[in-house]
Amino acid sequence: MRRSDLSEPVRKSLVRYPAPHIAHYGVVPSDPTTGFVRLDGVAASLRSAHDALRVLPGLAAGANEIDLLRREALSSSRIEGVDCKFEELLHANDGGDTGQTAIAQVKDYVAILEVTLAEARHEGDGVFALATIQRIHAAIMRSSIVYVGSPGEFRKNTVWIGGQTISDSTFNPPPASFVAACMEDHVRYLRSAHDQPMQQDFVTRLAIAHAHFEAVHPFSDGNGRVGRVLLVLMMAAAGYGPVFLSPFIEANLNQYFDGLRAAQQRLDYSTLTRFFANGISESVHGLWR
Repeated sequence: MRRSDLSEPVRKSLVRYPAPHIAHYGVVPSDPTTGFVRLDGVAASLRSAHDALRVLPGLAAGANEIDLLRREALSSSRIEGVDCKFEELLHANDGGDTGQTAIAQVKDYVAILEVTLAEARHEGDGVFALATIQRIHAAIMRSSIVYVGSPGEFRKNTVWIGGQTISDSTFNPPPASFVAACMEDHVRYLRSAHDQPMQQDFVTRLAIAHAHFEAVHPFSDGNGRVGRVLLVLMMAAAGYGPVFLSPFIEANLNQYFDGLRAAQQRLDYSTLTRFFANGISESVHGLWR
């Protein structure tokens, strides 16, 4: 991670890693702001997204939601290299070989998404808690044969994003000792439990929350999948749809990662907000037909 890629506020949040990575620094993300966020070039996309959310109830009336859940889980998993096909998910039995393990992981994803989606619809933003996030991770990673550590527990190790080594990374999440406090900040934002009123539209909130979660990177692996489950739950908790964005993300990965980098490195949420807005519009008028 190059300091020159970071904005001044982000550089001020750098903390040195413990050994054996003592020559490197991690970013300790600040509490996600509820205040006004400057966005450039997003107005048209935001209007289209909010228009799509308004018509979603009528379009969703005849949809096969369990198939949409499956496609969401498949796309989100494939982004992380866990690959199986829709037909395999429907018909295969869990087993011990690599293909069957992938199917088991996607089935676990579908199951926890279905359960927590129902909870979000019932509880609203009260569904968001550290225990909920840890439960999602434990379910998604329980069938992984390569996961190091205990699924559902916050990481105790140093991680980085991008690059084969930490020297080649594009972003360094905080040292493990900061994860719990950062996640408390995250849950408070998801629950809108702040003293200051929310000054952001819903789509911008999706971008800020997702960028913050992925910047904290609270688990050793599986963060992308958990973060995308939380997107679905945020929409359901707010009374929207929900919209399943992972197929759109999978089809536009470079834009997705560009948006995350801009938000994490420079606190510039324009690219990611526009990306999610476009994803909502396309998903509502496409997947729900």
